[in-house]
Amino acid sequence: MVVKAGAAHAGITVDGGGHQAILQAMQAQQAAIQGQQAAIQGQQAAIHGQQAAIQGQQATIQAQQAAIQGQQAVLQNMLLNTQLVMIVYSRNNRAHIKNSQARPSERLTPLYVERVGGAHPVGTLPATVNVVFPGTPSAVAMLTTAEINALEAFYGEQFAGQTLDDRRTAFALYIGVRMQ
Repeated sequence: MVVKAGAAHAGITVDGGGHQAILQAMQAQQAAIQGQQAAIQGQQAAIHGQQAAIQGQQATIQAQQAAIQGQQAVLQNMLLNTQLVMIVYSRNNRAHIKNSQARPSERLTPLYVERVGGAHPVGTLPATVNVVFPGTPSAVAMLTTAEINALEAFYGEQFAGQTLDDRRTAFALYIGVRMQ
């Protein structure tokens, strides 16, 4: 009896004419296999969900890294600007001292732009953008309104006063020249 041997091998006891029992046992095994397959599919879906979550986390990390790199670039730029401003302040300080000692016919030293975010970058000299800087203290006393306006725009400063002479004096003080 082949059926009996196959059933016995499957761990099923077959009595005489136990086809019904074999069929029920096979159906139970098939149901168990389907349950296991469903469990495996559920685990696979869970794994896919975890993979998607990991990918989302990786994308978040990459975005955060890009933001950090952007912030580092901004900080680096700020540091460079600060260093440049410090260098310009030092150079302008020397120019102030030299200009304060200049006699009416002696050459003046132009100042560099000190303000960040103005019309011209920090460290720019007037001659590089065709702004006339007075060559001597006597020339400061002869500046026109248009020239003072151009110097105001260049340096991002206001040389205020009620009269043209007041504005000349304000500019002279800015560059370190003592007006007589």
